[in-house]
Amino acid sequence: MGMSFNTHYVIFDLEATCWDTRDPNCTELEKYKQENEMETIEIGAVKTTSDFRILDKFTVFCKPRLNPVLSDFCKNLTTITQKDVDTSKEFRSGYKQFLQWSENPTLFVAWGAYDGLQLQKDCLEHCTRYFGHDRYLNAKELMRALRGFKGHGLGKEVRRYNLSFEGTQHRGIDDSIMVAKVMRSAKLEREALEKHSVLSKIKKRIKEIDKQKIKAMLGYGRTENLQGQVDGLTEALLMLQEED
Repeated sequence: MGMSFNTHYVIFDLEATCWDTRDPNCTELEKYKQENEMETIEIGAVKTTSDFRILDKFTVFCKPRLNPVLSDFCKNLTTITQKDVDTSKEFRSGYKQFLQWSENPTLFVAWGAYDGLQLQKDCLEHCTRYFGHDRYLNAKELMRALRGFKGHGLGKEVRRYNLSFEGTQHRGIDDSIMVAKVMRSAKLEREALEKHSVLSKIKKRIKEIDKQKIKAMLGYGRTENLQGQVDGLTEALLMLQEED
């Protein structure tokens, strides 16, 4: 018998050790570390309904193993302090807490491909099981399904939907909250467009029937059931409008 999943989603965001490779003073060793040795130092997440309403929040810091001392660039970018990671347990423990809190969701969702790949890399490094590609959803691709084009940078999407960024960018918990709010905005936008399309079709059909009624009154057509169709469409139109 297969494993059953709950009907909620978990949107998560990772912060990892990093170095500023654009800095002219960045060393070859730092470039190597950025390319090969990034480790998760925070898992932030929110639990949501299938329409992206937030139900619960989670965050945990992880002590890096390969490079335990955070770079100044990393501390400035994320606001995560050396003390935050020094007083935390390694990834395996934090990841276990994350999975327990997640409560077996339908999907794990993150903004882009990076978070899934980094999580898989950390699981391999710490000899623990990754939850699986089949349960990972790239939110940028979901945006394409909702509105016809792929999601851009998170900050840009926040501005697009006239949202205010809550908390601090490049903090796992705050970024995951904003991903949920962007996704909910996109879903509501899609529903509004679909509703507008239905309303337009109903109004167009009522006008067509009205024209048929006029023709029938002038003796150029039949009147059977035309008024019944108008009444039914008008009732549907009113019901949709009352939902606003």
